[in-house]
Amino acid sequence: MNPARRALALGLCLVLGSCIEDLDRKSLVRYPRVLDIIAEPPEVNPGGTITFRVITGGVRETPTFRWVACVSPDPTGLPFGTSGFGTASSEVGCFSEAGVGSVPLGTGETARFTIPARTLENIDLLASRFGQRLQEGTLRTLARDVGIVLGVGVTMETGGTVARAYKRVVVSLSTTPNRNPPPPRFRVGTTLLVPSSERDRCEPEGGGALRVRAGQRVALAPDTMEETWFEPFRALTATGDFQDRRESAFYSWYVTGGSLARDLTRNPTRNNEWAAPAEPGAYDLWLLVRDGRGGSSGCRAAVTVE
Repeated sequence: MNPARRALALGLCLVLGSCIEDLDRKSLVRYPRVLDIIAEPPEVNPGGTITFRVITGGVRETPTFRWVACVSPDPTGLPFGTSGFGTASSEVGCFSEAGVGSVPLGTGETARFTIPARTLENIDLLASRFGQRLQEGTLRTLARDVGIVLGVGVTMETGGTVARAYKRVVVSLSTTPNRNPPPPRFRVGTTLLVPSSERDRCEPEGGGALRVRAGQRVALAPDTMEETWFEPFRALTATGDFQDRRESAFYSWYVTGGSLARDLTRNPTRNNEWAAPAEPGAYDLWLLVRDGRGGSSGCRAAVTVE
């Protein structure tokens, strides 16, 4: 967006009090942002511990973090406040200035949260969270296969910018809890990028630098072997029935320059295209992959535009 149009758009935002959409596409990273929160694991049994970390973009100064679990202690014994089967506690409450509805988890680059061991023992209370009286067998199936959704939030501050992100994870009695997708592999043009020894980074399979020409239109293609990590799961439908399903892959793309044909892709239109910047220099390209039920992974590739 040119400076004159940007100034006009900003003026309209101030007058109207809101904007219909961001001035830049969400895939264009021009300022510090939290692109994703990775939960390891994304689903856990009561008594288990979840570790959280962020994938950030546009950060040039050392950031500080503040982590919170978006929960409120419940005097009747359920530790997740308003959380219910498949429904997370309030994201708004998670970032309340008064701290209502949140429990501090620390200020480091990562955070850990241990789920109380007796979380899913009170079936009657779980039924009240679901909103209706159900048979005990159905409730136990819900606790095992659907679980309770927990929200976690992080506030990042860097260079005078404040960015916030929210993540949902599942607490269930499943004997096969959900796992994160493996770190992504994808092609940029004819170059295959693979996970590097540095976490959440990817590099050309044969080593060396990833280079593209200024203004070049570059094809982007995720690994065609995505289905090898898809997991089966059971979902609760709107009619109250259980349905066996299988994961899908959702791809979110981000760049620090140029433009992407699409922000989000999935099969059958899983591939993307990047119009590289006209200005030579160093740029970043991210691919984040999500399984549609809380699991995610991602990596950043450094690109030299010549």
